[in-house]
Amino acid sequence: MAGGEGTRLRPLSLGSPKPMTPLLGRPVMEHIINLLKSHGITDICVTLCYKTQPVIQKFRKLAPQVRLIIRSRNCLDIAENVRSGACDLGVGYDMDWSRDVLEVEPMGEYEVILLASSEFCHPDFVTHNQRKPVSLVTDEPDSIFRRRLEEYLRERNITLDATLELWSIETIKRCVMSNLGFTYLPRFAAQGELADGRLVELIAPISGVRFPTLCARHKNRWVTPAMELFMRLLRETLN
Repeated sequence: MAGGEGTRLRPLSLGSPKPMTPLLGRPVMEHIINLLKSHGITDICVTLCYKTQPVIQKFRKLAPQVRLIIRSRNCLDIAENVRSGACDLGVGYDMDWSRDVLEVEPMGEYEVILLASSEFCHPDFVTHNQRKPVSLVTDEPDSIFRRRLEEYLRERNITLDATLELWSIETIKRCVMSNLGFTYLPRFAAQGELADGRLVELIAPISGVRFPTLCARHKNRWVTPAMELFMRLLRETLN
């Protein structure tokens, strides 16, 4: 799990992804990879978001013989994949994952905020009963962020002109920076754009809500030593 900003490591993590923070002369991720390799683990799956490229580059240099699998799944699909046995472990945001056959463990929280360009002319998302001539720029209908935001808008009777549905966070950010609408994304996904002013945070009760991250496994399947090790590393890294 290497997608966070490393806020609790600052100032050590400023300017680099969290897993690249040096420890005893080597990146933290290198220590974790070497520990996994020492236990005979050769398939390592890393979930990435924040400053992804340098993480992948460093991983390939450190473990060229390891088969790296990077998969992006909707949070609903993650739970179903674990339930069906398509994967051993799943890490994602809590979307009311059924606990019938899933053993679920909290793995930290991420802050999600309203974002717009500095030229956005309709920043009020507090006042009730509005018809706003703006578009929501968002991703798939089953996104937990989109669901929560749309629920908030309905509660306040705030209606929008349109919804632009895209499938890439980078594309969403580019559209919002071009003032084609506003969006609702994890803060870490827009840290650079917030820092240089290309995006601004809109003030509203829905902005800054923290979403819990969970690790799920199947209750009725044996936890292998490799799975137990991986879960322990998740706990140490995220908590």
